Amino acid sequence: MECPKCKRPVLVGAKNCVYCGQDLSAIQSLHWLKDDLKQAKQSAQVLTGSLQDIDRRLSELEKGFLNWVAASTATAPPGPLDVPQKGESASPEPAVSAHALNLTEAVFREGGAKAAPLAARLGVGRGFGPAPHAHEAETSDGSSSGEAEVRFGQKWMLIAGLAVTVLGIAYFLKYSFDRNWITPAGRVAMAYLCGLGCLAAGEVFRRKQFAMFGLYVFGAGIATLYAATFAAFQVYQLLHQAVAFALMVAVTGLAGGAALWFDTMWLAVLGLVGGFATPVVLSSGTADQVALMTYMVILNLGVLSIALLKRWKVLNQLGFVFTWLLFTVWMIRYYEPEHFWPTLIYLNLFYLTYALAPFAPYFWGQAAAKTSEFVFSAPNSIIALAYSIGLIQEHFSRRAVSVATLAYSALFGALAFLMYKRFPANRKPLALLIAKAGFFLVVSVPLLFTGHWITICWAVQAVALAWAATRLADRRLFASSILLLCLALWKQYFFDYPEVYRLELDPVRYADGYHTQAVPRFVSEVVTLLSVLSYSRFLAALGAGLGKFAQDLGTATAALFGVLLFGTLTVEVGAFCHDHAPSSAPAAISVTWALYSLALMGVGFALNLHAARITSMWLFGLTSLKVLLIDMADASTPHRIISLIVLGLLMVGSSFLYHRFARRIQGASVPNPDALEDGPLDLSRD
Repeated sequence: MECPKCKRPVLVGAKNCVYCGQDLSAIQSLHWLKDDLKQAKQSAQVLTGSLQDIDRRLSELEKGFLNWVAASTATAPPGPLDVPQKGESASPEPAVSAHALNLTEAVFREGGAKAAPLAARLGVGRGFGPAPHAHEAETSDGSSSGEAEVRFGQKWMLIAGLAVTVLGIAYFLKYSFDRNWITPAGRVAMAYLCGLGCLAAGEVFRRKQFAMFGLYVFGAGIATLYAATFAAFQVYQLLHQAVAFALMVAVTGLAGGAALWFDTMWLAVLGLVGGFATPVVLSSGTADQVALMTYMVILNLGVLSIALLKRWKVLNQLGFVFTWLLFTVWMIRYYEPEHFWPTLIYLNLFYLTYALAPFAPYFWGQAAAKTSEFVFSAPNSIIALAYSIGLIQEHFSRRAVSVATLAYSALFGALAFLMYKRFPANRKPLALLIAKAGFFLVVSVPLLFTGHWITICWAVQAVALAWAATRLADRRLFASSILLLCLALWKQYFFDYPEVYRLELDPVRYADGYHTQAVPRFVSEVVTLLSVLSYSRFLAALGAGLGKFAQDLGTATAALFGVLLFGTLTVEVGAFCHDHAPSSAPAAISVTWALYSLALMGVGFALNLHAARITSMWLFGLTSLKVLLIDMADASTPHRIISLIVLGLLMVGSSFLYHRFARRIQGASVPNPDALEDGPLDLSRD
């Protein structure tokens, strides 16, 4: 198909011309309509031929039937009233001619066999008519078993036959080699001739309408050429390394070209395996880093080009596995500090190749990539990051690793912005790019910062990631933001408090003094708490897609915020009093709990939250027990008396709220008992 504007060839299914940007939706619809018309014409021709064949056979059946009637009339059968006399036997029924019976059976058998698939294609008879007879089911089963038999004979019998033949030839050659019948040069020449012969024979069979048979023979020829080159270099040392390498590359190119020409994926797979095996089987035992890894880069570009053109995702997956496997083997065997810069450059080239490969179809004008094409995104990033950290940290410092991680984060952020501008409807790749940028930014934080700044950065990044997930309505991205928030919370409450701020709980105090690191501590506490609180809004935005799960998660998030705020206030008040008024610490904590309970009660009334009010009452009860059992151990202390009075007044105030807002809890139709004492119910209140 060609573009109507610039007259250049474009791919079928492309939305826009990759050269001039012309909208191809109309020409695509016309192209599809022509295909449908062509298929309809072919179906009509098949139907016409089947009807003509049935008409011809019905004519033959009619002639045979008329001949049978004429023959049976000539025998003068008895009439319906003719009764045989005593001693006479009844005349036998006229025998139907065997030719007529055979003709009838043939017509219905062959006509039914042709009409059945045709009716299936045209949709005739679906849901109507009697159920198929038993003999029809048997015919269908026989046909299925016949197809399976043919498929087995065409494919697996061919593979087994080729394998056995190659094995027999190998044993013959070994037998002849052991007796020195053939020189090493002759052996290699025979192998090359055998491989070229397989290529020629495969092409001949393919052109004679035996495509599958010919392609398998062609593939056997490619494998033979690989083996012949390996034997010429590694076994008999008949070829120089450069010549053997060039021959292997040529065979790999032949396999890739044949895969494109014949539209056969397994030939491309064969070439890929042979291409990556070439530097292994032709290894000279030295590093040869530049030659090896330049070859790997070129091979990867070729593999990815074929995979992009044909959408053969298995090539990307195999290329990913073989690339990192070969790179790892080289690192283990040959890496030295003087190889740092070339290794770092090739490492990033390999990483970017497979990091950007799933996004290429979007910019190439092809259909969107499937989820399975992104399966190696996470392992690819982890492998590259692990190698980068090890190399850069050994050569420079740990903080220098952040240069690479920030560069990756900026790269994927820029790609996400470009994807959003050009393809705003494609949310899946956009969410993945944002996740990649966020991942490397998260990794950069502990490399650049220390202490509470890591917690602050992770909490802010979690909120930013949740915001992006809300805009894109992507659940997996939102789940990633929750994991990052949990990481920030863990660091704040289980690492920063005991290790950075040196918090001790018995009694509650900071070992270095309350005012030491007070500002960074307050900032990290506020940022962390606001991050948790912000998720209620994000969950409300995602509620339509998550349903009741979003509501339950929102409730759990609100409860978590309440628990964290309660714990933070308790720690800060207790630590402050420990340094400035140790004797008042228990009473101050009790007053803090009571005030928090009152505030929680107010929120419960303002938002009509039953859970908040119930939690407030439980907290009032816990505070009362603390005051009575712990704070009142020495009743003469003024602080304990004050805490008791304050607690009592706050509980009375909470009770007043229940009187004041009773109708809000129970409904407007329920009368207020306080109002009934003074006169008629005033509906204007509340």
